[in-house]
Amino acid sequence: MKLKITNWRCIADETLTLSKINIFFGKNSTGKSSVAYAIYMLGSLHEKDPDSLAGALFGTNLQSLVRIENGDKKYPLKLSLKSGDKESSITLESSGDLEVRRDQIWSDVHIVVAGRYGLLLTYFSISDFLSSIIKGKASKEEKEVAIRLFSAFSQFIDIILKSPVLAPLPIFIEEILKACGVKVKPEKRELFGIGGFEFTPLILVSSAVLKYHDMINKSLELTAKEAPAGLVDSTILNLIVSKADNNSLIVIEEPEEHKNPLMQIGLMRDLIKAVKEKNLTLVLTTHSEIIIHSVLKEIEDGNIKPDDVKLYYFIRSKEVPWTKIKEIKVLEDGSLEEPMEDFIEATVKLF
Repeated sequence: MKLKITNWRCIADETLTLSKINIFFGKNSTGKSSVAYAIYMLGSLHEKDPDSLAGALFGTNLQSLVRIENGDKKYPLKLSLKSGDKESSITLESSGDLEVRRDQIWSDVHIVVAGRYGLLLTYFSISDFLSSIIKGKASKEEKEVAIRLFSAFSQFIDIILKSPVLAPLPIFIEEILKACGVKVKPEKRELFGIGGFEFTPLILVSSAVLKYHDMINKSLELTAKEAPAGLVDSTILNLIVSKADNNSLIVIEEPEEHKNPLMQIGLMRDLIKAVKEKNLTLVLTTHSEIIIHSVLKEIEDGNIKPDDVKLYYFIRSKEVPWTKIKEIKVLEDGSLEEPMEDFIEATVKLF
């Protein structure tokens, strides 16, 4: 599977080969998420348009994501993913002409964005606040008024939550609701004297959707706000991966968030098991050496093959402002053909 990216954010021109497990690592602001999001966008084109995807992920339109050099936008912007005779691609010209090819490469696509614990608590806080108005200690008449007001303004709340300003909250919450089995049906509205429109509401679900249990006291039930952040984050990942269809794409930003090294190792074992059982394509962005070594250990133990793993190092600096992506070759025994420079530099500085 070949991925080609041209004039996309901080990337001038790069080509990658994707395998089953693809790991992007490097310093902050080197373009890891830009490439991961591009892959997700290309996997979603068969059912969504590029501008809506750009808005959901970046909070802006496609034109705003064109690479800028010396104050000038560089065209054409090209994103292309080829798998056999299938191709999903976006080409945007300086004239504004947009060419899109929409072949479906995966059965389904999923993305788990960074900062998801905070996003989840933000969403639940809004949901719980509105629920408390309806369920609070108020008279029957007051509750009826609150319910009517909530119904009247629900679509406006939905619009606010889906605002590009809050990206990528909407796309993350849709993933959670889908994984929880919450059905989100399109609703129709009529505007007097003008016509009608249809929209898909972002349902406000209380934190009861996800419950957690203490590690020691199994009978102790906790909400997302009360549970350890590592448990909540692992639950989100486990939920989305377990509900994913066979032959799906799953993009995960920073799977190490809120997890100690042992939890990271366990997480990667579970993810690799899911990749094998469901024939998934996994794209990870990470700053954790543990995440990478956990995958290499699975190769050493014979659970996956070296060809199943692609390890890409992202490089960018003031001297070289456009991202360069270097593949670090994985050998048969799970070792690497060359060292991971960032982690060696960190070790030297510490010891």
